[in-house]
Formats: sequence, C-alpha cells, structure tokens
Amino acid sequence: MKRKIYKLVSSSKRYLIALVLTALWSTSYSQTTYTFNYTGSTQSIVLQAGSYSIECWGANGGTTAGGKGGYSTGSITVTSPTTYYIYVGGIGTAVNVTASGNALGGWNGGGNGSCYATYGTSGGGGGGSDIRTTQNTTYANRIIVAGGGGGGSVPGQYGYAGGHGGGTTGANGAAYGSYWIGQGGTQSAGGAGTTESNSIVGAGSLGVGGNHSSTAASSGWVGCGGGGGYYGGSAGGAVHSSGGGGSGYIGGVSGGTTVRFGQSGFVNNPATTGNGLVYIKELCNISLVATGTNTNSAICSGATVTLTTNAVSNYSWSTGASTSSIVVSPTATTVYSLSATSASVCTASAQLTVTVYTGAPSLTVVNTATAASGICPNSTVALTASGAVSYAWVGATAVTNGVVFSPTITSGYTVTGINACGTSTAATSVSIHPYPTVGAVASSPSLCSGLSATVTATGNAVTFTWNPGVTNGAGFFPTTSTIYTVTGTSALTCTNSATVSIAVVTTPSLSPTANPA
Repeated sequence: MKRKIYKLVSSSKRYLIALVLTALWSTSYSQTTYTFNYTGSTQSIVLQAGSYSIECWGANGGTTAGGKGGYSTGSITVTSPTTYYIYVGGIGTAVNVTASGNALGGWNGGGNGSCYATYGTSGGGGGGSDIRTTQNTTYANRIIVAGGGGGGSVPGQYGYAGGHGGGTTGANGAAYGSYWIGQGGTQSAGGAGTTESNSIVGAGSLGVGGNHSSTAASSGWVGCGGGGGYYGGSAGGAVHSSGGGGSGYIGGVSGGTTVRFGQSGFVNNPATTGNGLVYIKELCNISLVATGTNTNSAICSGATVTLTTNAVSNYSWSTGASTSSIVVSPTATTVYSLSATSASVCTASAQLTVTVYTGAPSLTVVNTATAASGICPNSTVALTASGAVSYAWVGATAVTNGVVFSPTITSGYTVTGINACGTSTAATSVSIHPYPTVGAVASSPSLCSGLSATVTATGNAVTFTWNPGVTNGAGFFPTTSTIYTVTGTSALTCTNSATVSIAVVTTPSLSPTANPA
C-alpha cells in the first residue's frame, strides 16, 4: 500500500513539475503588455526603440442606455526612447429627477447632460481614450483615439439610447424629434448643436462632447451629453434625447482600424466598469547597429566593422557566432542576420547590410540646365550627383544635391562625393541667358477710321507675337482705339514684351444744306 501511495504521489509530482515548467516556458517567451486603466489623470510611459501594437477603448455614456465606447487599434515604430502620454476616458455619470442638475461627462472630453424633469434620468457623455506625444489639455498631437459613447436617457415616460463612439464618424443618438438628435463627431468637426425654446444643445468640438443645459425648471426637459473623441458628439435636445458618440482617429499609427459597437471588427472592452482602457503591447523585435572605422554600415574593403544588438540572450549570428556583438571585415557587400531573445523575452530576428566600397566614388552629374543652353533669369535648375554616399556642392548659389534652386548669375559648380574609401570631385556650370530686348513702334499714334496702320517690333528676339493678332510690320485697318502687345522670344525661349497704342478717330460725316434752297 505504501509503495502504491508513493507511486501515486511521485506521479502527481512529475505532473506538477511538468505543469510548472510548461508555465515558466510560456511566461518566459510572452510579449510585454502595458495596461492603462482609468485613473482620471494623465499617465505616461517611456517606450524603447522597437515596434508596438496599441488597443484603445473609449468610455461608455452615462446610464444603462449610454452609448458604447469605440475601439481603435494600430501599431507604431519607435526609433529611440520616447515618452508617450495616455489619457483613458471615464464613464459618464447619471442624474435623475430626484436630484435635478447636471449629469457630468466622463473624464477626457465627455459632455454634460442635464435633468429638469418629473420623470427620467439623464446621462453624461463618456470620455474618449487616446495617446499623445505631448502632455497637453488641448487634445493636440494625438496618434490614436477611441471615441466615447453619448449619454443616454432612461425612461420614465421617454427614453432614448446614446450614440456609440468610435469609427470615423460617431453614431447619432436617438431622440424624441429629429431636430433634437445628438449628432456624432466626424474626422473634421464635432456634432452640430441646436437651440430650443427651453434648452441649449451644445455642439461637439475637437476632443470634447457637447453639453446640454436647460433653462426650464418645469417637467419634461432632459438632455444628455455628447461623447468625447477625436471630435466629440453633440448633446441631445429636450424630452430625453440622447447624445451623439465621439469619433475615433488612427492617423498617427500604422495599419489602424477604428470601429463602433456593432460594426465588423469591434472588440468588446475588457473593462466591465464602462470606463476606457488602453493596451500597449511590445512586439517581438531586436535591432542591429554597425560601428567601425568608417560611417555606420558602409566600409572600405579591408576595414572592420562591429555589429551590436539590443537583444539580451541566445545569440545566433549568420556567421556562427553566439555573442552579443561580432567584428567582421567583409570584402564584398554582405547581409548579416541574427536570431536572439529580445528584452521583451521573446525570440526575434533582424538583419543588417554592410556595404563595401573598393575605391573612391566615381561621380556622375546630371544638370537640368546644361552649359550649352543655360536657363532664363528667375528659372530653376537641379544639380544631381550620384555614385557616392554623401555630397557637398560649392558654387555662386547654395546647392543641395538633387534639390531645385534659382541661380541669379552664371557660375561653375563643383561637387565633392564621399564614400568609405575617400572622396572624388566633379564640375558643371549653369549659364543665365538674359531676357531679349523688345520694343514696339506704330506707323501713327492716331488715324482716321478706314485708314491702314502698321505695328513693328524691334529688338534681338528670334520671334515676335502680337496680341491682338496682327502681322509684324504688315498693314491692317484698325476699327477702334487699341493697345497692342508684342512678346519677343529668344532662342532659349526667354521672353520679354512691349506695348504700343493706336487711337482711331471717327471720320466726320457731313450733310450740307443751302439757304435759301
């Protein structure tokens, strides 16, 4: 019996040990997730270089009929340690007839509702949840937003559900009449408000849901706040109308999605309190950095370069090395790869190309205005060198490689190209051709109608064009006083112009009479 019991215990221990090892193995290779719950204040985190996925949920509107907060997701790539500020929205509050007054909106943009009624309950709008690159109170520099739900009214006699937050446009709230509807925020404006005889329905704005305020202490006036978001929804009007939802925003993330409750892709908020929630999940990634006798990952043949990673363990290089850094001296451009365990305790891979040069750069220069043709004054030109890693231009006008500029004088330009093996130079020039000289002469400054005239251009232009259309130096019969403009064009298509006028005098018509006849 003792032996059987021992065997049973031993078997159980082996099972428990295996279970523990499995749990430890799973934990050691999980990805780090940072969770931000509602606190009613700004939270922050410093994210190290790497890739991260983000999930955000906006807060619900107040009352059981409040709109659901929206869902937004996407990813970001951080190139250096950066501080991000997290704003997690709060659920809207509710107020009923026994405590007439304001139903406060949730933190981070929820609009207020109000209740002056003998029946029903009013809800404030839910606050939006967002992440910003700066800490501020103006809803600026947001990279992702999950809209808050509009406040809803719970019926005594009437009751209408708040509009759901999220999506590119928040949902409208329900209302007693179409003119009292709380409208959802969009990507460019908050939900529009209206003014009623006994209440003021506030419009939403950037990050903020609209407020409802009633000026009547009589029964029947209940309005709900709009939800916060990228742009907030407007408040609902009188007679228990509900608020609109705030819009979501994904303009600062990659592969983003923003949806409302009931739309395809919506993920239910794990926070059952109705407050917002934000997850930031560190994706499994590592990076490689090259340092050596030259610049970064470009070297001259025969030089060495050190490859270093931010991974923490289990290094497996394509060269066969198993250390955190390696020193290499390739004779040709080579791609090096590494598989290792990242700081987030998961296995990832990365690669880096080491470019190898065998000599100083061989430069090629493209000049959009060749020395033979040149350019007209005030025109632009681009000088583009290739064949090196970096370039430095010198000339009469400051030049950035490949960027158009407007030179003012004829000048030569020299470029120095640099790579890991040394430097080379090349030269070109830009000629500025002057505008042609153009003048205009009329055969007569004025003449009687019915007589002919000529206009003749002077100057060194190659071609002349008149407006109105006449032939240069040829006779024509003007009928009205006119200003004639001639445009002269040079061989390089540089143009100049001049004008001349001809006044036409009407020939008198005589009707003689005799007296006596």
